[in-house]
Amino acid sequence: MKAISELLPKPPQGHEQGPEKQANPEYRLPYKIPEAAARAMQSHNDSGKRAAILALFHDPHSARYCDNCGGGGLIYIRLLERGPFRDPPNSGKKPIAWVEEGGKSSQGWYIVASTLAFECQICNNINSYQK
Repeated sequence: MKAISELLPKPPQGHEQGPEKQANPEYRLPYKIPEAAARAMQSHNDSGKRAAILALFHDPHSARYCDNCGGGGLIYIRLLERGPFRDPPNSGKKPIAWVEEGGKSSQGWYIVASTLAFECQICNNINSYQK
């Protein structure tokens, strides 16, 4: 079984992905997630369910840009309840989400048990002074 950290993109070397090299805004996965997020994902995976890390919007022209979280200061994970489904499921009042293939999750629609937010370990201290 692969560790959660093995499923994440590698951190940029010398900030090659930073604002000076990356011209266009895009969505991408964080390369470092907090230990609490990794534990929550692992616990959910151990219960036989799946978890997903949300890709975050990265705008290199933002004054608060961060290579890890895009500058929002938070990393989000979704604990998935059921799926994947080919078409959006009727889940009643529970939220649904599209998940791209990766890690243990196959591409498709999922019913979401919960979405959790964790402070970015890379920029949290920097952004707290800019608020």
